[in-house]
Amino acid sequence: LVAAALEKMGFDDVVTLRNERATKARIIETLGDEIGMKATPNDLIVFFSAGHGDTRGQEGEQMGFILPSDYDPKKHPTSSISMSTLRDVSRQIQAKHMLYVMDSCFSGGILQSRASVSNVPLEGAWRYAQGLLERTAHIVITAGGQSDFANEEGGRGLFTKVMLEGLS
Repeated sequence: LVAAALEKMGFDDVVTLRNERATKARIIETLGDEIGMKATPNDLIVFFSAGHGDTRGQEGEQMGFILPSDYDPKKHPTSSISMSTLRDVSRQIQAKHMLYVMDSCFSGGILQSRASVSNVPLEGAWRYAQGLLERTAHIVITAGGQSDFANEEGGRGLFTKVMLEGLS
């Protein structure tokens, strides 16, 4: 549904990895090699992930993780995708703008940021967002905080449902 919505909006290169195809290696390879190598500075890349997430570490030093289809809890460090890995892959991509949309439990720890507009008045947030168009920006929208469970409705993420309604 998200892929169809993006295509309808005019995105011309939508890659979908679902279920067993969404392995750690395939996610990193697709983002870094297939999409990243084709990207130009004026491109917008949207990375949408709906699945399982995790946050680990001590308070103040927590790291978010994507848990791909081949995740093994007994091999967490080698079978999950840490946000530092996602950041490293993303830094190699020439696209000026990247949007990460995460619909998973504990997704608020996905990418730590230096800036947040969550408590900024609407007018200030709008000015901030307009400024992002002028410079390189990686923006993260998540289903909740780093200790929140993502809600589901009808077998699908409620966050994704609301996002799709907004995109339409």
